[in-house]
Amino acid sequence: MRRAIDALRAKGMGLKKACREFNVPRSTLQRRYKRACSAEAAASKGLGSKDNVFNDELEAELVEHVKTMERMLFGFTPKRFRQLAYQLAEANNVHHRFNMQKKEAGKDWYRAFMSRHQDLSLRMPESTSAARAQSFNKVVVSKFFDLLEELQNKFNFTPERIYNVDETGITTVPNRPSKVLASKGKKQVGALSSAERGKLVTVEICMNAAGNFVPPFFVFPRCRMKADLLDSAPPGSQAAAHPSGWMQTEIFQQWFDHFLQQTHPTAEAPVLLILDGHKTHTSNLEVINKARDQHVSILCLPPHCSHRLQPLDVTLMKPLSTFYSQEVEKWLLNHPGRVVTVDKLPLLFGAAYLRAASALTAVNGFKNTGIWPINRDVFTEADFSASVPTDIPLNSEDDVATSTAQCNVVSVDSVATTSTAHFGVVSEYVVQSAEPDNQRVPGQPDEPVVDKESRNAEQDTVHVLDISPLPKATHRSNRKGGRARGKTAVLTSSPYKKELMLKKQEMQNVSLSKNRKADAKKKAVDPAELVTGPPRKKRLRPVETGVTRKKKLTCREDKRKGRPRKMPQEKTSLQFDKKTRCSLLKKTVNKTRSVVDDKLVCFCGETFVEPPTEPWIQCNNCAGWFHEACTAGEGQDGFTCDNCL
Repeated sequence: MRRAIDALRAKGMGLKKACREFNVPRSTLQRRYKRACSAEAAASKGLGSKDNVFNDELEAELVEHVKTMERMLFGFTPKRFRQLAYQLAEANNVHHRFNMQKKEAGKDWYRAFMSRHQDLSLRMPESTSAARAQSFNKVVVSKFFDLLEELQNKFNFTPERIYNVDETGITTVPNRPSKVLASKGKKQVGALSSAERGKLVTVEICMNAAGNFVPPFFVFPRCRMKADLLDSAPPGSQAAAHPSGWMQTEIFQQWFDHFLQQTHPTAEAPVLLILDGHKTHTSNLEVINKARDQHVSILCLPPHCSHRLQPLDVTLMKPLSTFYSQEVEKWLLNHPGRVVTVDKLPLLFGAAYLRAASALTAVNGFKNTGIWPINRDVFTEADFSASVPTDIPLNSEDDVATSTAQCNVVSVDSVATTSTAHFGVVSEYVVQSAEPDNQRVPGQPDEPVVDKESRNAEQDTVHVLDISPLPKATHRSNRKGGRARGKTAVLTSSPYKKELMLKKQEMQNVSLSKNRKADAKKKAVDPAELVTGPPRKKRLRPVETGVTRKKKLTCREDKRKGRPRKMPQEKTSLQFDKKTRCSLLKKTVNKTRSVVDDKLVCFCGETFVEPPTEPWIQCNNCAGWFHEACTAGEGQDGFTCDNCL
């Protein structure tokens, strides 16, 4: 159509010949040829009376605003977007057929808008915590790469000497089952699982930038380790046991020994280990000392940035979880009537691990995070958009730069409150408006010069950011207390080691001072009445120290051994002979040292008083208790009372 109109306007051919040459209807070509506009505008197809509500400039602003809000983690839902379209049309006095009662655009307009802009789609977002959004900013990431480049310039690490380690939790019941085919319209679709809640097993995974993997390390939720659990695990795997199944400081030391056996670092071939800021990593002084001796440099990632900077989280953990769910579903299908237990977990995890742990996955993980090859420009300005609304400063007090100052984001001009109530913005955020970067300025060389009326109309146009400004925090919470914020640092450096040693020394001093105060308080009451331990020991003497804390029992056998004996039936002591009274007295004195009244003692017939004010001794034969003074000075371990003799 456009070429036919150009041919007619250039007087190159007539109407009939143009219709035959370009295969266009005669009446349509004649009507469009008479339009007083450009050939391209005359040839464009319209919708008759149902033209587009917004022009191309406003629609381009809408598309760009939707993308910007999604990068800042404040994406639009379809309903909110239709409300924004209604407000934009009302503000610009544009003729529309939107719903005046609901004050939102229709679903037909929304579907047509999405069909015109194929680069937009409706997606299910992943929940991102506010801490991750605030912490992943340009300044923090730049500081991490500064430390990485400093270590690289000092030791010249090769790809096979750069490792990343991380923990992951594997349960007998996968968190998210696979999708299944079902009847359309069915309200609920189920999938078989081993239990309502599964048991957790922690797995330590490590890989390097050359595509090699260190055999995994398991932490089973048990009191004692059983070697049979590793029969079906990946080759070279090791394991430890802990009742909780979580990684502990001592267990991480065992893994580090396993890591040294696999990597063999030397002075000529040092190793770089990159890990997150878990307490078992950053507060483990034994691992830091061993790493310094074994030529291993440990670099800690910035807090709440592992989702973008840790290679294992970026490329391996997601497919590993998916493959593990598939292996569990396959096992349940082949073993009907049985459930997945901790004993079967190494077998299923090993099959999923061998599928996910490929060399390409490891290489891409280090490449996408910019760790190897070192590339601090792997993240663009759009990747730091989530930290712009908060402007949280760095961990160090000397670094006063914020993410907004470094990211060259849109500047804030004025405060607007129109979208605060309408779009449900959080109360602590006050949205602020800014002029768009792509705003057209009349009179530029690449644009046609417009007349005065068009220029005034352009100045009166209400833009998208005037109605829906970018969110911006106006204040920062100053909560005191809680855990100290982590930081990116080289854990094997001397300053960090000294800082960790000082912190541990301070904690020990605080605990010692508390114990001294408690001991002084107890001594001030009555030091002669302080006794320690249950009456199972051979001697019961008054001591001046406090009661020792009982050790927590975790195993079933220890719990059985520690159960108190059943109390005998209440009887008068006069109904028993002397030997029976001794054994009765021994049974009634329980672990808590409670007061026992009207229980006579052999020889002297004195009533027992709690706490005892004199030393006592026990008979090895009848287990009866006697005053040491009444035994004629016999205070040896082989004491036997006169009744037994």
